[in-house]
Amino acid sequence: MEARKFSEEEQPKKESVIPVFKYSVDNKKVNFPEHNMENPVPNINDTNIKKILVAEDEEINYYFLKEALRSENVTIYWGKNGQEALDIFIRNPDINIVLMDIKMPVMDGYEALRHIKAIRDVPVIAQTAYAMAEEINRMMNAGFDEYLSKPINIKLLRSLIEKYINKENCIINA
Repeated sequence: MEARKFSEEEQPKKESVIPVFKYSVDNKKVNFPEHNMENPVPNINDTNIKKILVAEDEEINYYFLKEALRSENVTIYWGKNGQEALDIFIRNPDINIVLMDIKMPVMDGYEALRHIKAIRDVPVIAQTAYAMAEEINRMMNAGFDEYLSKPINIKLLRSLIEKYINKENCIINA
């Protein structure tokens, strides 16, 4: 790939909207939401660092969540399967909330949820591409506090996190 200098007419304006592209492991281009350079993705603001565990086997989905939640006041842990997520949870007893994919290798989200809830009653939000009514009922009956269907809506994600972390006056600017 060759680099080139933009001419003055081609320079992006300050108010330009720039699409963000990332590539998955299999080298497919994935479009992320466009953000105005004057108003980038809002950050979670809080005086205390919040700890979020993301249990997600798909790398591109993890990076999407990480970008959606980026903030200097948030620490994000990544478990690439249910067993890794459980191990991270055990080693980090101060995790505030868990975002749990349902379909993962080694240990699925349901089994990881059972183990996590047996250790401590932390909010666990299911994230799934399989949001049919039967699956939603199964998730709620299993003990998930909430669910998000993929593709994940960033505003809904932030509002659910606020709902559970707001007990300590955490404010999310959505």
